[in-house]
Amino acid sequence: IGPNPSFGIFNVINPTNLSGTAMVWDLAGKLLFEKKLSGNTVIDLTKYAQGLYEIKIYNEEKKEILSQKLISE
Repeated sequence: IGPNPSFGIFNVINPTNLSGTAMVWDLAGKLLFEKKLSGNTVIDLTKYAQGLYEIKIYNEEKKEILSQKLISE
């Protein structure tokens, strides 16, 4: 996932075309963004304040396969 930090646009590179869901939360635990993965996916957080966020990627079976902090500047 990159670039990180960014100005609010993050790219999820998915070379194996994994099917699943990307979900982004703020540090208070509020779900801000959810998007189905289909190939490479763009996560646009530009409408949210600058800060630290957490992204989690889940496969189709709802198993978490990635958790990462995102920095939006």
